[in-house]
Amino acid sequence: MEQQDYKNEIRSSRCGALGSSDGKLILQVAESGVIPKSAYKRLAVCKGLIEQEDIPYTAAVRAGDELEMLVFEHLKANDDRYQSNPCWVSKKYSRKNVKLLTHPDIVLQDDENKILNVYEVKCTKFTFEQTRDTYKGQLIIHWVIANEIAKELGGYISRSEERRVGKECRS
Repeated sequence: MEQQDYKNEIRSSRCGALGSSDGKLILQVAESGVIPKSAYKRLAVCKGLIEQEDIPYTAAVRAGDELEMLVFEHLKANDDRYQSNPCWVSKKYSRKNVKLLTHPDIVLQDDENKILNVYEVKCTKFTFEQTRDTYKGQLIIHWVIANEIAKELGGYISRSEERRVGKECRS
């Protein structure tokens, strides 16, 4: 799938669904029991009450997209089973008025070993631990839906490996 196509699909899914990028918001609600005011606008977009503003395409976002595509293309060249950004919708956690979905960066469905491998690619100046903590909510949503899909496939397990690739850069 061309990069722009999947980005448009991800943007269009912001209305009527909470996605893995809303993981931090979902964790805040779960921990506090209330919806923080900072989430009102995102929830209004989710419900279709207001339009989704374009997310700025900064140099950092562009670098992340380019790195994600490089990693995907390298993996795909060695194993055609790799997928980029599939849209997974939770049956268990979706409701008639809002879906829960995710677009994991890279997925490998290994039918021989019955393992569903899920990869999230980040391009950051922060340490591995800081990055993992920042994106904890997103990773939880990936994990929850990957486990649901693994069960639907019958006898599969989902696997998310934490790996640091490259070198940490500090300013």
